[in-house]
Amino acid sequence: MDIYEGFSAYQTYVAVRNHFKQESYDFFKYKGKTRVGQDSFLKRNDRYFFAKLQRKLNSNELVGFFVANFIHDDSNWSGSLVTENSMTVYNQWMKKIQSLSYTFEQDCLTLKEAVDNNGKSFIISLLLMVTIRPC
Repeated sequence: MDIYEGFSAYQTYVAVRNHFKQESYDFFKYKGKTRVGQDSFLKRNDRYFFAKLQRKLNSNELVGFFVANFIHDDSNWSGSLVTENSMTVYNQWMKKIQSLSYTFEQDCLTLKEAVDNNGKSFIISLLLMVTIRPC
């Protein structure tokens, strides 16, 4: 095992963690970059966990993996991220993400069918359900 194996996964972990934990850090603004150095990585006792994750997932999957697990439990420490439960959380999250477009399409078809069947009365009933709040 290369002593720097897992460093890329560690950088991604720090970037995603900072995105969720620090108001001043925006993962998208900084394109996932952090100032974390190899020296700080080498001092960590959990380098093995990051190496294991890096072998298992590519860089795009790592971002999704960390996001899914931080959303599920924001107190994640690196050792808990290599359990079967963390992979289950990631797989369930991926199913939701992949089904979003299908779910949206089905909802749109349902709405279209309701409008076609009920005409303007359906649209008016939808508008009446919206609560109008003063500015």
